[in-house]
Amino acid sequence: MRKDITLVICFGICVIFIVQESSGAVQAETYGTWSKWTAWSDCSASCGNGTRIRQRLCISKRAQTCHGLSRQQMQCYDFVCPSYLSWPRIHFFGTLNANCPTVNNFLPLYNNGRFCPTCNTFRQKTVDEVRTEGHSEEKLTYQSTQMNPMGNGHFYFSNTVITSACWKPGEECDEKDFLVNRRMTYVAPGRMVDLDPDWQFTGLAIGYEIKIPGMMIARMDTGPTSQISKRLTNARGLDHGAIGATKSKLVDIRWLDSFYQKKFRNATSLSISFVMDMYRFSTKGGRITGTIGMTSDDDPTNLYGGRVMRPLNFNRTPSREYAFALDIKTKTILIDCGTSIRSDTNGNFAIDDLKHVDVVAYDPEHKLCRYRSFNCRQRAVHCGGKDLFMVSSGGALDFVQQGQKWYVKRGGVVMVSLNNFPNEVIDVLSRTRLGLVNHTVLYNHRQSNRWEYKLCDLFPAYCRKVDAARKGSCMLMGLEDEYGLNFKANICYSQTMGSYSNSMSRGETWDIPAIATSFARPLPNATLSLHAINNPSEADRSEQTRIARKLSLPKNILKLTEAMTTNSYGIANLRLTVLRNPGYPRGKNIDGQTKCLNLVEASETYCFPLTNQKS
Repeated sequence: MRKDITLVICFGICVIFIVQESSGAVQAETYGTWSKWTAWSDCSASCGNGTRIRQRLCISKRAQTCHGLSRQQMQCYDFVCPSYLSWPRIHFFGTLNANCPTVNNFLPLYNNGRFCPTCNTFRQKTVDEVRTEGHSEEKLTYQSTQMNPMGNGHFYFSNTVITSACWKPGEECDEKDFLVNRRMTYVAPGRMVDLDPDWQFTGLAIGYEIKIPGMMIARMDTGPTSQISKRLTNARGLDHGAIGATKSKLVDIRWLDSFYQKKFRNATSLSISFVMDMYRFSTKGGRITGTIGMTSDDDPTNLYGGRVMRPLNFNRTPSREYAFALDIKTKTILIDCGTSIRSDTNGNFAIDDLKHVDVVAYDPEHKLCRYRSFNCRQRAVHCGGKDLFMVSSGGALDFVQQGQKWYVKRGGVVMVSLNNFPNEVIDVLSRTRLGLVNHTVLYNHRQSNRWEYKLCDLFPAYCRKVDAARKGSCMLMGLEDEYGLNFKANICYSQTMGSYSNSMSRGETWDIPAIATSFARPLPNATLSLHAINNPSEADRSEQTRIARKLSLPKNILKLTEAMTTNSYGIANLRLTVLRNPGYPRGKNIDGQTKCLNLVEASETYCFPLTNQKS
């Protein structure tokens, strides 16, 4: 009996022991071991807010689970969105009507015998005695320098049509789309006003509601005119030879066709950018070309926050910047040349101002040379005092002065394909300063002698002379700033840089959004601050320096914000307050003042007009 019991006990103990041992093994293997984390994925969004993910695998022999997460994600913001320089987009071309009221805007008339005090507002007239058929009568007359003193301020597109539609990323635009030749009309005309009654270089379009039949109705947000400069060669008249660009957003969109609503990804707002030139007061009209494309919350309304090339010689180009976008996925570069090319008085670009235009890279560290597919020896070129590398060749942009299709059909936006480069080269180009070069002799790197470049290692000075003679002279048209920096604030530039304006009165405060990017990537923790310019003639390169010295006075009418740091999106909000009435520093009857400020990190000059606060 004991033995049985013993056996039973022993058996029980053994069973318990085995169970306990088995139970311990199960406990140990319930949570398997994890593999290493994978590398973080690319950002889910090519621009703007997106997510990155990484994963790991649970390793277990008996299919047990592992303790912890198998997948992690984090927020990413690799690039600011390129706004209208992306896909999808549509282009338009036609004429505009701008019945802007004008006053004494011929500066030499001020403070002299011909000055007309009553001409400072279009509501007042000059009453002269005029003899007609033997008797005299009073008649309203205007000085010849007042081009349009009774203008109603209306602004709208007229005889403007869609010229192409660009739906597929990386591909050329379609000129046979159903939208092509559809007119851009308006529901309500906007108004073009000038915030500064003296200089009249701060035009502002407000309240314009456009309509594209069968597509959409939308209201254009306030759009100041920027990059005002001279385009036409040998043009007579102040406005006919000038050019102005406007960037804004289309809001309150009412889609008229779900097909195009899906094409534009159910967008509730879109970006719009257009260029105006060849304007005449006699007809109150001019030429217009532009683009409607995507936008995002972080896309500045009136500024382009992506990559920009800046001209190195302002006397050789009408543009103050070349906005462009490098699309890594499609391996393409989109460049807005709408304000960059000079033309004759008829708007014809074939004036032999440029010869052979190509994209170049300024890579002093020779990062591109690590890849044999780029072949730095054959792409090397010396221009503008810098050693550059040809990204395109054979005059990839020669067509800008061989016709007008790029301007009429493409809104001034040109595309350069980089499909011949592998992904690693594209990645380096996305972090390398790019520019445009103009050659007098057509240069094609594929026709270069490889052995000739090997001699350059031994005789670099001689090689440069031979190379320059073979390639002819060149001009570096534009180049990105160091580190690809682009600093901007949504306030007005000086006359030489364009105008982003606001009109303020005593006691008002203005919160100014500023953006800082590096190679189209948001630049966090950058310090931005505003400083007043004591000598505004340094900021204004016009010939009327006598008048310019009267700008920005008095000095103590503004309270400027302290230095602000940009957030993870590269955005900082600057603030200024008008403390008191500026008076009449530019002379009696010239209401208001223009105050010039400097955005320090950007080394750009900004100014805005102040309007008197009257009791």
